Amino acid sequence: SRYRPEFLNRLDEIIVFHPLSRPEVERIADIMFSSIERRCNEQQIKIEVLAGLKERIVSEGFSPTYGARPLRRAVQRLVEDTLSESFLGGFAKAGDLVKLDSDGDGKIVLTCKDNKMDIVVEKYSSGIEESAEEEGTSSSSSDEGMDLTSASMLLSGLSDPSSR
Repeated sequence: SRYRPEFLNRLDEIIVFHPLSRPEVERIADIMFSSIERRCNEQQIKIEVLAGLKERIVSEGFSPTYGARPLRRAVQRLVEDTLSESFLGGFAKAGDLVKLDSDGDGKIVLTCKDNKMDIVVEKYSSGIEESAEEEGTSSSSSDEGMDLTSASMLLSGLSDPSSR
């Protein structure tokens, strides 16, 4: 035996994790969408994630090897960041319904009343590996200079990190 008895006595049970199936990832995505909808409702903005975007998110976020981690990143990149940019840009206001969809060309399409916004979001290669180059960049999402991290925090109800 390679392990000391003191260590082995601390182990209570063995838990085996099975890879997530695509239907399970779809259910997890729905839970994530309902959380985003709830946070937007607190801002009195309703959102609806349409089937095209749901399919894209599940496709990019499905990884039997890494579980739901790539899904979380896909939701953040495709939904939360996109919504944050649009809210900061004044695309939607209290009382509006924003519909999110994806076209076949890799664009995220936001529709609010008669307004329509296309945002190009590149397909993410694997969802788990991020290059240091991508991590170090942030795109400005408004004239006031708030970056996507701050905008996402605003959407999630957290305070701006620069105000601490």
